[in-house]
Amino acid sequence: MHTVAHVLTALMICLLLRSRLPRRSLFLFALGSFLPDLDHLYMHRFLLHNIFFLLTSLAVSHLLLKSFALPLGVLLHFLEDMLASDFNTLLYPLTFIDIGLGLWWLYSTWFNVAVALLFAFLLMLKEGMILKRRTLQDSIRFTLMMLASISFGSAKASEILLGYVDPILVEGAGFASVAILLTTYFKR
Repeated sequence: MHTVAHVLTALMICLLLRSRLPRRSLFLFALGSFLPDLDHLYMHRFLLHNIFFLLTSLAVSHLLLKSFALPLGVLLHFLEDMLASDFNTLLYPLTFIDIGLGLWWLYSTWFNVAVALLFAFLLMLKEGMILKRRTLQDSIRFTLMMLASISFGSAKASEILLGYVDPILVEGAGFASVAILLTTYFKR
């Protein structure tokens, strides 16, 4: 799945659990769903897509944060990757074992559009965005979240504008979108 889709699914879970869990836990959960994709910067799927990163996040969370929300977000990310790909790096550097289902269509534009639309629907339903009388600030927050939700289209935009897909532009758009999603969702 694309980085933004990982965060959107975590935010949808946050929307559903918002009244039951502290805001800090929900933020850590959403952040954890993003952290493994930081290895896009170097050695994607090797550095942070393995059991050792999950265990490290568990230890750090327990010792420093006194919360298990961060590793639960990492675990959600891993489960989504197991659905979407062969996910053979879980035991890296010890061995490579294909444990994923390889549902590659989860990377498709149509699936990511569906995730973004479902997020928008849940946001409108649970927060009353657009449907209730809102402030200008709420409208701007909603617009920013919707624009960030479709950043998976940055590869196509790069291809159209530049004539080729610029990986730095694509990753930068994804990471910027995650920052926008996390700050605008948790800004209340």
